[in-house]
Amino acid sequence: MVKISKRVDYGMEFLKTLAESGEKWVALTGIARKKKIPPKLLSRLGPVLAGVGIVDSREGFGGGYRLKKKPEEISVYRLMEILEGKTGVVKCAGCARAAICDQKPAWKAVQIRLDRVLCEVTLADLMRQA
Repeated sequence: MVKISKRVDYGMEFLKTLAESGEKWVALTGIARKKKIPPKLLSRLGPVLAGVGIVDSREGFGGGYRLKKKPEEISVYRLMEILEGKTGVVKCAGCARAAICDQKPAWKAVQIRLDRVLCEVTLADLMRQA
């Protein structure tokens, strides 16, 4: 089963909230309260997303976060890659059958198609479907 982690799900909620707020700076505490996301988790996501240029951050009174990129420019794939690393439908590393497995080509084809879909779906798409 391909599964979206809570970290990615909450990251997308964080970004959706910032996108809906336009140019306003939004405090993490407000997002955590409104979206019922653990503040500790948000406090880890914000700096990571700022570090890769998806959001801007500003400390102090009136500070917080705001979206730096347009929602159309942020794919689900990119967010997953940033927050969780490369996607994978199967993990062959460490598998006792890795050297003799004849399923690798099939799983690779599935992975390529899945990655393509995840690249095509953007924050803007998710916002329209909400």
